[in-house]
Amino acid sequence: GLVRLHKKYPEQVACISLSLDFYGGKQTPERFKPMVLEFLQEQGATFDNVLCTDPEEEVRKKLEFDAPPAVFVFDQQGQQAEKFIHDGSEPPFTYEDVEKRVQELLGSEGGE
Repeated sequence: GLVRLHKKYPEQVACISLSLDFYGGKQTPERFKPMVLEFLQEQGATFDNVLCTDPEEEVRKKLEFDAPPAVFVFDQQGQQAEKFIHDGSEPPFTYEDVEKRVQELLGSEGGE
């Protein structure tokens, strides 16, 4: 969904993905880099990806969501405008929901 959004609005929207594959322990975050890169290449992702160096559980607690997927949408001033999380309710959010919110922000902020 983010790849599609990035390709549709390449000049107006910046997408950044965060890999939560590191669970802590004796393994290092770098161990997951090849797997993450392979997945991103398969998806056609050309935007930035951050390989998390904090254990996954700590990051989820800080960002206040239970499990991936989660999408955070920020406005042009860098303020969080929306948080899409799968909280166990049905139906979960869709990337169409995300795109609708992005379109609202682009319209209200003069994006074209």
